[in-house]
Amino acid sequence: MHHMINLKHSISKISIVTILGLSSLASPKIQALEYHPTFNLGFEFGGEKFFEAPLDDGTTRGFNAGSLAILTGGVDVQHTIRDLPLESRIAFGFKGAGAEATNGKYDFFRWILELSEHYRIDKVPLIVGGGLTWHFSNQVIAEGLFAGYSTDVDPSLGFFIQSDYVFRKENGAAFPWSIREYHLGARYTIQSYEKKALDIKINANAVGLHFRLMW
Repeated sequence: MHHMINLKHSISKISIVTILGLSSLASPKIQALEYHPTFNLGFEFGGEKFFEAPLDDGTTRGFNAGSLAILTGGVDVQHTIRDLPLESRIAFGFKGAGAEATNGKYDFFRWILELSEHYRIDKVPLIVGGGLTWHFSNQVIAEGLFAGYSTDVDPSLGFFIQSDYVFRKENGAAFPWSIREYHLGARYTIQSYEKKALDIKINANAVGLHFRLMW
């Protein structure tokens, strides 16, 4: 019970910080905004077993609810409030996981919209923050041997915290292809999915490694 209370408090703090940070973009105290396009590739692992099925040869195929690849593109809005270097992020993309055998496949595909707020520690250099991740239009594609395991999945709102190490050149110089910064980040996501037909809620908490490009 104590762990659940702490978890709820953490989620509330992430939500409040994100909402306040994003709403601050309209504040008259904010200084000039800088807009930077971004691309993110991440690999995440964790959560309960989302799908698992036996094969004729005695082996099994499956994956966990929080696992596998995430791909997003978006924009980072850099700004300052009372001399604090902040960064608001908006990203859109998808996350997918799947299992395949010679006579069937099972894929779980999600569209993702993310809003988050981050604080830049330029001397390290490090960016720390957190935000909201909304997974919608969740699709399960089950064919062949796995067709009987098909199910609908409700949209899901999750929360994440993330820390990025920043690779950049001195004096604002750019990398090849005009890339301004590379970010290598670690993320922890708090989320769950609900299978409609079975009325089952599945833990999808995950840890991940994210590689970002910022122009």
